[in-house]
Amino acid sequence: MHRLSTHVFVDGLNLMHGACRRYACQWIDLAGIARSVLPERLFEITCVHLYTSLLDGRVDPGLPIAQHAHLRALRAVGRCDIHLGKLVPSRRRCIATWPPQIEGSAVEVELMSEKGSDVSLAVDLVDLAHRGKFDAALVVSNDSDLRRAIEVARFDLGYRIGTLNPHPGRQSRELARVSSFQRTIRRSDLLRNLLPDVLLDTDGLIHRPRRAGW
Repeated sequence: MHRLSTHVFVDGLNLMHGACRRYACQWIDLAGIARSVLPERLFEITCVHLYTSLLDGRVDPGLPIAQHAHLRALRAVGRCDIHLGKLVPSRRRCIATWPPQIEGSAVEVELMSEKGSDVSLAVDLVDLAHRGKFDAALVVSNDSDLRRAIEVARFDLGYRIGTLNPHPGRQSRELARVSSFQRTIRRSDLLRNLLPDVLLDTDGLIHRPRRAGW
């Protein structure tokens, strides 16, 4: 039986802030997770596209180091294209709820917003579908902003486009309406698809850090 050549499009921070954080399990093999939810007799994972941004280390200096190790590990296992957006800071005034000494006071906080990743994912999904680079695709995200891209790839271009939701208990209705099929990441999907503790690439050994993320 001919298996469908399948590309996997991963919204990295959506995954990290969803199932990875919920289940405290982040050193994961993205292709492995896709294989665990797609029937092997029907789908062949031929490429993984990860869309993420380089994390800021001002609050936690170890976070960018861990992220760098994880990205190296994903490249080392192969067939993973990494597309980087960026985190853009902005300031906003809010009412403090903690600590008690300043509760109710107006304070200024700095927020980090990801720019470029979701747009790049949407554009690449439609572009690769238009050029016939895959038979099917799996989008790992619960971001309703991706609805239109999935809708075009599925209904206008005729491809089978599924979604894998990284947020158990919270499903985007927008994505549900346009997806060929839907799955939700379970804790067991993550635990069965951890990367090896030590890998090797052209720069040397890659050791699993205490924490990881995209």
